[in-house]
Amino acid sequence: MIQYTISCANRLSQIIQIKLFFEVNGSETIELGLPAWRPGRYEFQTYARNIFAVQAYDHQKSPLSISKTERNTWMIETHGQGPVEIRYQYSCTQLDAGGSWVDDTLFYINPINCLFYVKTREQEPCSLTLDLADASTIATNLLFKQGTAQAEHYFRLADSPLFTSSQQEHETYQVNGITFHIWTHGETAYDKTTLLAHFSAFTTVQLAAMHAFPEKEYHFLLLLFPSTHYHGVEHQQSTVITLGPAQDLAKPHLYEELISISSHELYHTWNICKIRPAEMYPYRLHEENYFRSGFVAEGITTYLGEYFLRQSGFFSEERFLLEIEQWFNRHILHRGLERASLSDSSFDLWVDGYVSSSADFKVSIYVAGALSAIALDLQIRLANENKSIFDLMRTLYQEKALKSEGYTEATLHKEIQSLIGEEEQNFWNHCITGYFIEPYVSKALEEFGVSVKKVSSIYCHERLLGIKFKPASAKLEVAKIQIDSPAATFFMTDDQLLFVNDKPINTLKELQEEIALSQYPKFAILRKGRELSFSIRIENKGDYWAMVNVKKNSEASDKQKLRYKNWMKEIS
Repeated sequence: MIQYTISCANRLSQIIQIKLFFEVNGSETIELGLPAWRPGRYEFQTYARNIFAVQAYDHQKSPLSISKTERNTWMIETHGQGPVEIRYQYSCTQLDAGGSWVDDTLFYINPINCLFYVKTREQEPCSLTLDLADASTIATNLLFKQGTAQAEHYFRLADSPLFTSSQQEHETYQVNGITFHIWTHGETAYDKTTLLAHFSAFTTVQLAAMHAFPEKEYHFLLLLFPSTHYHGVEHQQSTVITLGPAQDLAKPHLYEELISISSHELYHTWNICKIRPAEMYPYRLHEENYFRSGFVAEGITTYLGEYFLRQSGFFSEERFLLEIEQWFNRHILHRGLERASLSDSSFDLWVDGYVSSSADFKVSIYVAGALSAIALDLQIRLANENKSIFDLMRTLYQEKALKSEGYTEATLHKEIQSLIGEEEQNFWNHCITGYFIEPYVSKALEEFGVSVKKVSSIYCHERLLGIKFKPASAKLEVAKIQIDSPAATFFMTDDQLLFVNDKPINTLKELQEEIALSQYPKFAILRKGRELSFSIRIENKGDYWAMVNVKKNSEASDKQKLRYKNWMKEIS
């Protein structure tokens, strides 16, 4: 068995001490690896930069030669037999749902950040001991007895985040005989009885939709902070969610965010933790796992996470349609809609991560993926009123995931075609490999009595010139410029607006007033220390940065109204 021990001599230092103990079994050299990424975040991570003071010892406590050979690999020269002990330290300063953080109130570890694996021995059983003075109860999916937990292999251990806290609470609820745990750190400003009812409701409809749950138990680890936070990460038997300000959970908006992200992360227990692309069966934690089906992994999960809230009654019809409207408008804000497909954007997460480029060279697999998932669900319902997107997901779960197999693009084509026939190619060409998600989804929604109407911007600089300014900036700085708009010839991202018609401009209201006075307004800007000026001709036929409004169509046909009713119905 491979044994790990974590201790912390000084919580305020945010440094933990880790020991790794294992038998050499005849090997003259041993390689230790550290994951280069974590499931749920499809980009390279830099966990290795937090590791220092790596040392190796034989069974007589004599030092062994150890050297770093790659950024995430260490080589140990051994005597070929007996036990080896590795000692090292890790800096826990990443306070989000995928990191590790230690302070005087919270000891929170994502093992995948900091635990070495012994290369070629990842399938061996392992144990984790927490050598902490104040860890009476550990919030985790692992079963700790007297400070030690067992795991059947490295990945199970690495995929099991944990925390212990001076502000810790624990609640449970049951659905279909399965126990769901809610562990919290921080202020719980919501009503606990109401929270349990809402968690139970969305869990119930998810189990009803999928017909089975992949795990025997499940753990929600909620880290509620006094400052602003919003992040969730899925794991096979748990999820970590960071949210704040915690005191605002007494207010509808942030409480709704908590329920929404919890529903989303729970559905990942099926979709990505089990239902995975073939490129990720098995996970290869030392290198990129490129895949093009992000619309399944995150898009379908984003859509269904909110749809389950409609089915459970947490969302009204109007609130659910508002969510769709917000997805549309977030998608429209990308200038690169004709530059990158959903398929390419999924692949390129590994290229530039989740950072938005100024040129918007990719679309969001969450937002564009959710819109595509809506279209797919509605097309399935149109083709057969007794089927839905759940038929696709159950098939992928039963025919692939339960056999420890991943789905391929060919699998998706085949299964989707079996549900919507020849329309499958149109769906794929428009939403997955093409650049026409918005019109395709709008047309599908119309068949269900939902109208998607264009709404022009109230700001003339957006509507006529095609330019947006940063909303949170104290100065008027350019955020986005619409492709082929009048502004695109003169402005650059991050330009600061100084004057219009020789008048100083500090607010959007002042900008509107000046633009309205002239067909050729003169602009003065500051660009990287240079002052520039130019005039732009305004033609009153532009309509850039138009958003959409999504509403139930009062003039829908009887057939469309019936489809809408079946789509929107609650499941008690």
